[in-house]
Amino acid sequence: MPQYLKILFSLMLFTYLVIAVTVTANEKDDDMCKGMTVTVLDADGMDEDARQFVTPRELSRELDGLPERAGEIALANINTQDIRRRLLSLDKIEDASVVRYTDGTIRVTVTPIEPVLRVFDGSSSYYVNRTGKRVAASARYHKNVPVIQGHFDAVMEGVPQFEIPRSVITDGVKLADLLTDHAAVFPSKGEMRKMVQGGGVSVNKEKISDAYAPVSADMLLNDKYILVQRGKKNYFLLKVVD
Repeated sequence: MPQYLKILFSLMLFTYLVIAVTVTANEKDDDMCKGMTVTVLDADGMDEDARQFVTPRELSRELDGLPERAGEIALANINTQDIRRRLLSLDKIEDASVVRYTDGTIRVTVTPIEPVLRVFDGSSSYYVNRTGKRVAASARYHKNVPVIQGHFDAVMEGVPQFEIPRSVITDGVKLADLLTDHAAVFPSKGEMRKMVQGGGVSVNKEKISDAYAPVSADMLLNDKYILVQRGKKNYFLLKVVD
């Protein structure tokens, strides 16, 4: 076959493929959406339980009920990038993905921030995550976490607190030493080890698996606090002082 015929054949084949893909895409866009699901993950990427800080229902309200109405809308009229931008504009959202699948469904997956404290400061109220980020509180978004009355550096009401020299943290003290020798959260390292093995110890709302893990400044809430949970209901606040 002459070279020019090969080139012509290749161009015709390429044109056909482009047209076929375009037509198929247009047909898909004209199809109705087969449904939109919203999943809220926790910080570890797992499905949250019923006590979510951010729920699928609230996210649907933020999206003007789009997940419930999606089955009545053509795929061409649903902008997945716009949905993602709207979700990321919420201060309670850490990350979000909106994916359209070939079966005509759209799946929204959201990772919210994880509050570890709630602060009531005068007439305002806000949550704080483990990095110190503040998030406005409202009746629609609730999480059962320890409460501070007053300014962020106020004493946590009803919760034992201990002052820890910053040098102890910067020297890389081990958790077992910090929570027995420097703060009487546990009466002994042996008891702490047993509770850690049973999954009963959390630092800044994160489960601890190693009783002798080193403590670092990265663990400080607002560069000043460490929140320790022993069991289900016992909280302790460690305040780092210079």
